[in-house]
Amino acid sequence: MNYFNSQTFNLDILYAFDAWNDEGNHNGLHHHDFFEISLILEGEAEYLIEGREQTIYPGMALLFNPGQQHAEKQKAGTQSHQLHIGINNFLINLQQRNHMPNQQVIINLTTYYQQIYDRAWSIIREFNEQKADYQLYLKALTMELMILLARQITENNQATASNLTKTEQRQLTLVEHAIDYMKKNYQSELTLELIARELLVSPTYLSRIFKEKTSMSVINYLISIRLANAAERLTIENSSIKDIAMDVGYQDVYHFSKQFKKHYGIAPSKYQGK
Repeated sequence: MNYFNSQTFNLDILYAFDAWNDEGNHNGLHHHDFFEISLILEGEAEYLIEGREQTIYPGMALLFNPGQQHAEKQKAGTQSHQLHIGINNFLINLQQRNHMPNQQVIINLTTYYQQIYDRAWSIIREFNEQKADYQLYLKALTMELMILLARQITENNQATASNLTKTEQRQLTLVEHAIDYMKKNYQSELTLELIARELLVSPTYLSRIFKEKTSMSVINYLISIRLANAAERLTIENSSIKDIAMDVGYQDVYHFSKQFKKHYGIAPSKYQGK
């Protein structure tokens, strides 16, 4: 799956924090209204994530989407060197604003371990040395880091899928078919009932399984598909906003503009030609 659109993927770095934590260090339970990446570079740290205490080591990435509660502490006899990056104002395909596609906070790094840590150490070096245009280089490195993390997430999901029960595999296949159907027919007038009928399941069942597997409702996912296609066209075409809105499935241009601004944080008229 391609999560990133080369025409529209962008971000703002709020901070890149090179943290050295000694025993006794403690950060209380909190959450952010932006996305945060945390990497253990050296040592270990104890995190409280979604009510569960877990020891985090190098080779584990923590990806905190907005609103996810977490706390951190250094137990006696332990230390850690960590990198924290706060990121805002980005949108990737079929995800909520400022969200990465991870279902779990902790991402085990395997195939992309070395590449991810190479970028992490480069980010620390750029942040500490602050040479000419370091802000731009930080942004480029962070974008690379997010792409590598998304690739690792995809690989982990595929590995997990191979260990699913037959029921879970059928449910995952149902969701994949629903997504495929919406991608092929998003320009039409689709409803939950119509999609469920095409897939030979009840709307209630499809709605429940889809939400469990994607954390989004069927209709919100459809909206994301439509808006992603509209955003791409706005950046490369001179077509009118009304024509683009109608082409991606909206009959009401005002409703389209309102949803587009809510999703992307900017009106389609200002987004066009970015």
